[in-house]
Amino acid sequence: MTTQSTISAISNERLEAIISPWAKSIKNGESGSFWYYNKSDLYWRIANLREQKPLFRKYFGDRLFVVIDAESFRSENESDWNTAFQVSNRSGQQEVIYAITGLDRQLLENDSHAFHIVQKKESLLHPSHFLFFFTLDVTHPRFRPLFDGASIFLQNTAVIPLHTNDDTQRYITYKSNQWKIQVTEKQKRAIVERCGGYFLLVKEALRYVRDNKNTDIDMLFIHEEMHWRLNTIWNHFLPSEQSVFQKIVRGSAVFNTEERHSLKFLLAGGFLTTRGRSYNLSIPLLTEYIHKTNPMYVLSYDNKRIYYNNVPIENNFSPQEQKLMQFLLSKPSIIVSRDEISEKLAGSNTDDSLSDWAIDQLVSRIRKRLATIGISAYVIKTIRTKGFMYLPDTQ
Repeated sequence: MTTQSTISAISNERLEAIISPWAKSIKNGESGSFWYYNKSDLYWRIANLREQKPLFRKYFGDRLFVVIDAESFRSENESDWNTAFQVSNRSGQQEVIYAITGLDRQLLENDSHAFHIVQKKESLLHPSHFLFFFTLDVTHPRFRPLFDGASIFLQNTAVIPLHTNDDTQRYITYKSNQWKIQVTEKQKRAIVERCGGYFLLVKEALRYVRDNKNTDIDMLFIHEEMHWRLNTIWNHFLPSEQSVFQKIVRGSAVFNTEERHSLKFLLAGGFLTTRGRSYNLSIPLLTEYIHKTNPMYVLSYDNKRIYYNNVPIENNFSPQEQKLMQFLLSKPSIIVSRDEISEKLAGSNTDDSLSDWAIDQLVSRIRKRLATIGISAYVIKTIRTKGFMYLPDTQ
């Protein structure tokens, strides 16, 4: 029976869930590309796998498992790659599994030649097996041209999601024993709730417990090191992923093509949860970070122009929509009736007055246009039986 003093960082069941896509790719005799949220945590999971020899043999037999960090490799210097793959020449008849990490830099630098080098190595070193690990979404549309002529990277792809709450609770126990610290149940619940399944955030909170006695729970999450960690995590997301997060935090659900791809990816990665048609971030600390570092910008108007964070946006609206937007912006947090709207838009000519249905459709179109530029559709609130209200604090 496993005791608290010998508990591992993750359970064997969780470790098997992580490695089973790798094994499936190898069983099929193909290469595979796998997303994992953090390279450091990936190395720990590989170390766990090597320690669990029966589990390793179950999935990979007697194959040699070689990890290559290609982050510093340059495509113009093939000697780096040649040296890394020399192990095949020394392994005799033993099959080799190459676990290649650090290719995210080549993705960001659009270094297609690097991927072609690896494709060539894969064909020369058959029957060796290649597993590619990324912390960026390798299937993102912006990266697809890189794999023209390097199809092995997209033969099999899988997203390994963030850890579950049960995984996080186990990890807290593991680190508490390792560091010989006492974590109260209240602290544990707060860490699980606010850090989600991102172990590096959990570790940062536990480090604060270790180094600061009798501290307030909120301090676990607002100290400088935690902010730095969140900033690093945020900057690693692709622009379309950041945009998805920002829109969800602002209550928008209108996404462009790249954002829709990223939405699916972030759901698969466990960064988002869904309920009906609404989405939420699974890491509350990330939501708080976005609120603090990406302030809700201000809508304003002046001389028949509409501004969003001082950038003119009136061209996104029809003349009638512009007129209604300016009218609502002129009365923040005040209910504006449909009759007032009709009078404002039609003027003194009663023949041009708008029906309630026409006004509702006009407001609906404005909300959709606002959402497409990252402004919450809820800045215009419907007040049942009374009209509409512009809510500036909802952006």
